[in-house]
Amino acid sequence: MLRENKRFFFGHAVKGARSAELEDALQWLLDARMVHKVPKTEKIGIPLSSYVSKNLFKLYMMDVGIMRHQAGISAAHIMEDMLDETFLGGFYENFVMCEISAYGYKGEAYWGSGNEAELDFLITVDDGVIPIEVKSKKRYRAASLKEYIDIYTPKKAIVFSDKRYKENGIVYTIPLYVVWLMRGITDS
Repeated sequence: MLRENKRFFFGHAVKGARSAELEDALQWLLDARMVHKVPKTEKIGIPLSSYVSKNLFKLYMMDVGIMRHQAGISAAHIMEDMLDETFLGGFYENFVMCEISAYGYKGEAYWGSGNEAELDFLITVDDGVIPIEVKSKKRYRAASLKEYIDIYTPKKAIVFSDKRYKENGIVYTIPLYVVWLMRGITDS
């Protein structure tokens, strides 16, 4: 069953399984590029790989069409805006992960501050680490992004949503249908 993308648990993949029993299968999926693995970090620094957890991570499918099929959702459900809000959030996150990887970025990590705040992706560019938040609701509060900005003062931050394009200080809101616009932000 597909749900909101939370941290991956081996025991949820196969009931009662331990990580040692499934690590080879996960590595096979990663090597075959069937999934993207995004580890958690609670601290920011360059390189991000120095701060990521080896045991806490999220998995994203390499294609939202496959994800849609696995969930038993028709294209009409998506086109007619019939998806449950919880599933839609995970679907949007997966879509953004696929898109940013297609443009040569890697979701190097996701950021979490305790159990409260969480940002979906972090990427490293010449300007430093850019936080990326994905929002599926028409109205949203970006409390986690605000907390991240207050702590780490990045030069830029990106929010992907179904809202129109907007610049608000260092925060760029980009509609999901033009994810490629992030290249102009990250490269400048």
